[in-house]
Amino acid sequence: MRIFVNFVKAPCFMPSKIVNLYKAALTALGQTDVSFEVNVTFVDADQIHQINKQTRNVDRPTDVLSFPTVANPTRAVLTSSDFCGLINPQNNACMLGDVVICTSVAKRQAKEYGHSFKREICFLALHGLLHLLGFDHETDADEKQMMALQHEILDNFGVQRS
Repeated sequence: MRIFVNFVKAPCFMPSKIVNLYKAALTALGQTDVSFEVNVTFVDADQIHQINKQTRNVDRPTDVLSFPTVANPTRAVLTSSDFCGLINPQNNACMLGDVVICTSVAKRQAKEYGHSFKREICFLALHGLLHLLGFDHETDADEKQMMALQHEILDNFGVQRS
């Protein structure tokens, strides 16, 4: 398994951390036989507000948005056949989708939750990746499962709340 992450406006300390976090998460989820590509873009509150309004009809900023390439991804282990031609010929990786993270909301949330900005960015990047893989939090049970998985992966990766 290989992961290719394309960053736009990433805080200078984050790219290698996110790449390694994504590798750890994909391994923990059994996604070891396929190479993936993800775009991660960092934006301000005005930009994410507009994206949220245009794509979800929600008229406010948010912390993270995900746009999976595969329609209705499942939580099952993905294979290259799930991507129906959505493979980057330059690296032979399956395009998982896009994650958009709002840095100003992340800074505010880190302060509110009493942990570091780095930890919040890792949490949001992982949250976005899990959405690309089909996880959601539409029901209480799904939210509980997704949150537990996020905390387990972050703890195993060494990014705990502090």
